[in-house]
Amino acid sequence: MKNWILMSISIYGFTMMVYAIWSYLAFVNLDKIEWSGSLIYLPHGARVLGICYFGYKSIPALYAAEITGPVLVYPQYYFEVWPVASIASILAVVAACELVQWSGRNTKGTIFSPINYTNYRTLALIIVLSAAFNSIGANVINIGTHYCFISSI
Repeated sequence: MKNWILMSISIYGFTMMVYAIWSYLAFVNLDKIEWSGSLIYLPHGARVLGICYFGYKSIPALYAAEITGPVLVYPQYYFEVWPVASIASILAVVAACELVQWSGRNTKGTIFSPINYTNYRTLALIIVLSAAFNSIGANVINIGTHYCFISSI
């Protein structure tokens, strides 16, 4: 229990630090650089690293960071659908890890135990797959909630 609490605090702190860096790149320093910070969404990398290296035990800390991080960055937008979209984003990483495990890639462990990634290609594959699943899931949730909101008017 002590290790789980320490791990959760570490993952939460790391993810919040990543949100702070990303918010600086995306919103504060936008006039000095020519690219949009949303093209490099760093918090997704924190999700992938947390779930790949710590397994399902990191999901509560990641969800807590997913809820509080965006609210601190831009609170006017993230109250509507962000809690549900955060669940879809975390489950996208879990689905990508399981898909890579199922496909027969040479990875050690499962999602229920720590995965020791010694090959960066496997980690890069999980990042790309989970980003694709995340974009599909988050957009379906956003469209669904906006459709429900419009139909209730």
